Amino acid sequence: MTISVTRIGHPIIRRIYTEIKLRNLTLEDVAKRSGVSRGTLWEWRKRAVGRLTDVEAVMGAVGLVLVVVEAPPSTTKDTGEDG
Repeated sequence: MTISVTRIGHPIIRRIYTEIKLRNLTLEDVAKRSGVSRGTLWEWRKRAVGRLTDVEAVMGAVGLVLVVVEAPPSTTKDTGEDG
């Protein structure tokens, strides 16, 4: 089955689907490699992102890694709270 890249949903999910397509993988391939069910992968196309651990597992299965970087000062909100 050919995987189409979703135009809706979270940008991370769109990136995962782009990588799946570029690597000529099936959802079954990704499910086996990641331990995340094919049904979950399919549902991500239509709804919000799932659990972070599942997203990280799927990203690893398609050769991606999630990296956290500090936001530029202009994009951070000052909540007035310490910590």
